[in-house]
Amino acid sequence: MGNRIYLAAPLAPLNSADGTADWLELGTILRLRARGEYTCGSTATNLTIGFYWGGAAGAVSICGVAGQALTVSQTAVPWWLEFEGEIRSLGASGSIKGSGYLDLATSLTASTRLPVPTTAAARITTIDTTTRKILTVAGNVSQTVGAPAFTCYGLTAEILG
Repeated sequence: MGNRIYLAAPLAPLNSADGTADWLELGTILRLRARGEYTCGSTATNLTIGFYWGGAAGAVSICGVAGQALTVSQTAVPWWLEFEGEIRSLGASGSIKGSGYLDLATSLTASTRLPVPTTAAARITTIDTTTRKILTVAGNVSQTVGAPAFTCYGLTAEILG
């Protein structure tokens, strides 16, 4: 199944025919949601997770948590990551300002909510709005002993305004 766009209300064309990147405007709201699960063996493991502008490799993190300790000896415990940001400026040095949270389960029946990003300064991120970019969620574990796993089951992106 390919990528699909579902619209909640009428939306102007995204200029896909002429290839321009001006679909973002000042004040555009970007809402991102992702969910999945992780497994951590008996070895202490840290998780880095976030939303990335331009893909995960060499891209810009618009929101995330680095070095978050996972609860050891857990199998298939859930996580949720949410972000809402507003486009504040356009261009090669455009910007988005926003925040969200990471709900990271510590077991199948309990979780911890962490603010993302973790500093006030990181709520404003410089992004290039002159070309279209991939939006993605990515996670990485600090080591492979005990076969830790991070899985994303869904990513939802909403563009408002």
